[in-house]
Amino acid sequence: DFPEIAADEVGPARLTVTSDDNVVVAPVAGSDSGWQSLGVAAGVNNGSAKRAAAQYEQADRATAPFACQVETHPQELHIDVSTSIQGEAETLQVTQRFDYDVRFEPLRSVALVLPADWPPSESPRTTLDGEPVGAESIYEAAQDDPAAARQLNILLGDPTLGKFSLEVAWRVPATAPAAAEANSRRIGLLTPMVDAGAASLTISPDASHALEVADDQWTPDGEAAAQPTAGRLRFTSKLNPSSVMLRVQRLTREPSYTTLVDRAWWQSWFSEHARQDRAVYALRTNRPSIIVDVPPAAMTDDMVVLVDGAPTNATVDGDGAMHLDLPHGNAASDANANDAGEALLHRHVVELWLRRSYSLSRWGGLRWEPPRIRDAWIDQSMWHVVLPSDVWVAGAPPGMHTEMTWDAQRLQRRPRLGQTQLESWAGASAQASPDDRGAGTGELLFSSVGDGAQLEVAAVGASATLLVLTFALLGVCVLVLYVPFARQPIVWTTAAAVVVYLAFRWPTIAAAGAGALALVLATLVVAGLVEHALRRSRGGRQRVAPRSGASEVRRSPSTRAAASAILASPPSTTATAAAMPMSGSEVK
Repeated sequence: DFPEIAADEVGPARLTVTSDDNVVVAPVAGSDSGWQSLGVAAGVNNGSAKRAAAQYEQADRATAPFACQVETHPQELHIDVSTSIQGEAETLQVTQRFDYDVRFEPLRSVALVLPADWPPSESPRTTLDGEPVGAESIYEAAQDDPAAARQLNILLGDPTLGKFSLEVAWRVPATAPAAAEANSRRIGLLTPMVDAGAASLTISPDASHALEVADDQWTPDGEAAAQPTAGRLRFTSKLNPSSVMLRVQRLTREPSYTTLVDRAWWQSWFSEHARQDRAVYALRTNRPSIIVDVPPAAMTDDMVVLVDGAPTNATVDGDGAMHLDLPHGNAASDANANDAGEALLHRHVVELWLRRSYSLSRWGGLRWEPPRIRDAWIDQSMWHVVLPSDVWVAGAPPGMHTEMTWDAQRLQRRPRLGQTQLESWAGASAQASPDDRGAGTGELLFSSVGDGAQLEVAAVGASATLLVLTFALLGVCVLVLYVPFARQPIVWTTAAAVVVYLAFRWPTIAAAGAGALALVLATLVVAGLVEHALRRSRGGRQRVAPRSGASEVRRSPSTRAAASAILASPPSTTATAAAMPMSGSEVK
């Protein structure tokens, strides 16, 4: 029925009827409504599709009713079920994928029949086209529908037409305690509430398990299914079964252990008559225990061993190998069980303290051979050296880099990281730092990548080094004063290049050279002041006070010549000359 049109005259009307996939609209045969068919028109947009349309025309009665027959198609579902079972250490990963193709009527929810062993030990993961979706398990049966007793109901959100994929994944134990055979395991599967198409099954054994299908409902797909250890195996079934029987055989093999030292920190603290060495290793391992190789020189009764900050008892054999049992630590966040089913890597911090008597030499090498963890790879290491303030270190250990910077307040070099920062960096226990002990100590820090560093540096006495450099600079000054060649520009340019190289090569010695240069400059300034004072003293002794009643005379060159002539003449001449007046001249 169409609404009436309030008009004096109504012209002809045209009607377009467009059908859909699940709805067909057709006029009733023999109707006298007056609508005449014009045939099939061009495609008309109906939603997202372009469909054929039928057109009708009414010449006289524009509001005449249109008698039609509406036919609706029922919903059609096509479901493909694929199941994957993969071995993972002590469990089996079961993943079922349901590929839906919905036609005519949209689908609002999906119902799957639960197996008898549901629910699993952990919550299943349900996704719709890769996105997580909520699922509700129903266990109470209706009287008229026993199949609805155990079902998994999944809401699709919006009514859905077309194709979509639903995936449900969960884990089950690798072996069943109540199986018919010792190595058999029946795994329940989800099945659709409606009839589904063919089902497929893929088996993926891992390095720790051999899996074999022992079920007549599943047929091998291809020749590779006859070899259980050949890799991924594929089976098919036309019945869409609700379970699969597997034979699970655990493979025995030697465990594979890994030990990774992320950060190694070594500290050597020297005093006049003793030394204290500290080795800290922040590691990841799946071993229940580790072996630490301790050098004979470091094996003392005062050794302290800490594991994760707590003292522990260590067993040492005759070869200097220390066996340490590790507690069950925290699993590393970046390490998961691998395909071979290995255990997770756990984080630990192993700390060793070694105290012994030691005679510190002002000239010679400072060397330490730290304890090493056997069969471990070191990622990054640092060596922190604390020395008395009158001992300097020339250069860095072979294979290591100097991590030092300048302290503007103290006008000296200091490590980029202090002891507190290094303890936090390596996860070590907090101890008294050199700053807490007050003045009188010097610190150096060296870093290396890997475990190829040799912890050895050359020590020199600060006072002796400063004295040698001072005399060397004084010798250079003497050369400049008395050797003309030393004042050539080429000599000064070469000397400046050598000084710059030495400053970058041995910064500590360069700082000592700057101190020696300051001492030489101070010496030169003092020498200049002394020379100036001596010159003034010699000039004061040449002055003579004038006689009383006589005028002060300043001796001129002509006067000096006349005086010499008088002294050389006879007495009469001298008396005559003495009586001669000297006008215009002063005698001093």
